[in-house]
Amino acid sequence: MRTITRIAPLRDILARIINTPSEDLLNHATGEFSDREIETRFLSDTWEDYKKGPQYALLAGGLVVVAFMLTDLLASTSLAAFCALATIRLTMGLLLIGSALSIQRARRYFPAFQMLCLWNQIAVALGLITLGMIRALPFIHTAFHLFMVTLIYYQFLHNRFVYTLIASAFFSIAYCGLNASFYLLEPLDMVRFALYLGLANGLGIPMLRSLNRNRRRSYIQQLKRDHANQQLRATVRQLRQAQKTVKTLEGMLPICSNCKQIRDDNGYWRQIEIYLHQHSQLQFSHSLCPTCARDLYPDFRTIKARS
Repeated sequence: MRTITRIAPLRDILARIINTPSEDLLNHATGEFSDREIETRFLSDTWEDYKKGPQYALLAGGLVVVAFMLTDLLASTSLAAFCALATIRLTMGLLLIGSALSIQRARRYFPAFQMLCLWNQIAVALGLITLGMIRALPFIHTAFHLFMVTLIYYQFLHNRFVYTLIASAFFSIAYCGLNASFYLLEPLDMVRFALYLGLANGLGIPMLRSLNRNRRRSYIQQLKRDHANQQLRATVRQLRQAQKTVKTLEGMLPICSNCKQIRDDNGYWRQIEIYLHQHSQLQFSHSLCPTCARDLYPDFRTIKARS
């Protein structure tokens, strides 16, 4: 049973991303998020697209490994040698294909994903080294295997930067040991082999770092766009709600010349303040002007008009 990963709430992740410059969120060396909670949330939110690279790479690798049994059959000098090669290829192929299917079935990110990729990277290295010990290959073949497999590690498996470095270092050291001890290469060939090794890692490391940064920058921008769109939609809803509550008065109002009551649409006469209150947002407070105060209360002191 897979362990359930604790994923921080999106609102917490969004608050950290909004309040922090993008460059400060990313590790300069690896291109991954420095905050592991943000990194886990990124892998969870982008899982359906993120898993396609390793899924297809492992599946294709497994099929290629199994398909090359035909070349082993043609090149093997004995049945025992072919059976040994076929066993190694089938084991590698089933491991890669099984891992690809496991990733494909996973509907959400699981914490063992990186370790699964790492073990596949180690298994491929061990398998190729074992194949090379059973069946001698020309120098160009071993150099090509090293170069292409190393680039595939960096480009397609989408593993953690540190794990990819570990797998590539193991593969490179083990392959160099195989060529130095088993094939007994000449010093010039070893130099050429080291050049292939340096070129593969020299291309792969900045490639992986760049891919990591670009994926995570796109994720940051998408979160910020979604946040801005949510705020915009909330503002629009508030404006529409305010628009519904605002009442306007238009046209001509029938008003009594004597009592100043207004006739409404139903033909009833109402006090002007009641009518305006019902048809607008106005609120009334009642008082007396100086003239009315003198007329209604002549015995009291005359109220001075306000300036």
